[in-house]
Amino acid sequence: NTMTMVDFMAVNRIDNIDILKFDIEGFEGELITSDGFIKVAPKIKVILGEYHSWASMNPMLFANTMKDLGYEFNWLNKTEASTFSAVRL
Repeated sequence: NTMTMVDFMAVNRIDNIDILKFDIEGFEGELITSDGFIKVAPKIKVILGEYHSWASMNPMLFANTMKDLGYEFNWLNKTEASTFSAVRL
C-alpha cells in the first residue's frame, strides 16, 4: 500500500521531518511536482536521495524545481543513479 506524504504525516502526527531519503526508482520528478509534496516540502529540512537517469524529468529541471521549493540543491555524484542533497534554506 502507498500513502501520500500529507496523509503519512497526519496519520503519524508528524509536524516536521529532519531528514527524508528519496529512492523511488525514477519517480522523483512526479513526487516533487505533486500537490501533496509541495504542501509538505516546507516541513522537510533535509532531503538526501537518488535521481535516476531514466526519470521522466531531466536533471536540470529536477535541480531547479528543488531550488524553487526552497532548497539549496547539490549533486553529490553523477551516475545512472546520481545522489543529491537538498537543504531547506
